[in-house]
Amino acid sequence: MAIISFDMGQRVITPEQPTARKVERTGAISPASAIHPNAGSETTPAGHNPPRNPAIHRYQQQDRQQDNTPRPVLYVAELMTVSPTTLPATATLEEAWLCLREHPFRHLPVVTEQRIQGLLSDRDLLTYYASPDQHQSPATLMAIASHPVMCVEAHTDIRQAAALLCEQHIGCLPVVEHDLITGILTRSDCLRALSRYPEITLWV
Repeated sequence: MAIISFDMGQRVITPEQPTARKVERTGAISPASAIHPNAGSETTPAGHNPPRNPAIHRYQQQDRQQDNTPRPVLYVAELMTVSPTTLPATATLEEAWLCLREHPFRHLPVVTEQRIQGLLSDRDLLTYYASPDQHQSPATLMAIASHPVMCVEAHTDIRQAAALLCEQHIGCLPVVEHDLITGILTRSDCLRALSRYPEITLWV
């Protein structure tokens, strides 16, 4: 998975580096015992020869009993909020505050023609208004919004998106397609998925 980052609308993709694997030396193994030439010469009642080596027979039995059902995977598209509320980069701080107060969400993507420029949270606004010198230098929306913005695509595995939320200590991930915002995924969405999808217990 590549991490898509948008800094003032500029798209930057950082490829994920593969984890280096340490190769360890292996010790010598004992030689396999010879198969008796007469082993397996008798047939079963069904007319099929049994395995000559008991170890092979046990392996075949275990292989038949193994559950080969593919593990379920959830994608960001299944959990994200589609067409999220956004603010233009020209909006005022008052407009942003009213929007956050009237809606249940806590993050607002800041866009220019649906291309993400920054991400504004209620915490950003509270920090600004709590500052003692905020009246001396009125800030613009982009001055307090976070950027660059890490984004994901709709077909991203939800496990990768959740790991990115935890590792980067962020509350949400805008979802983009062809650099245009199409949705938003929050930590609450991931927690809600844990309570609604029993198959996610197979992740661990």
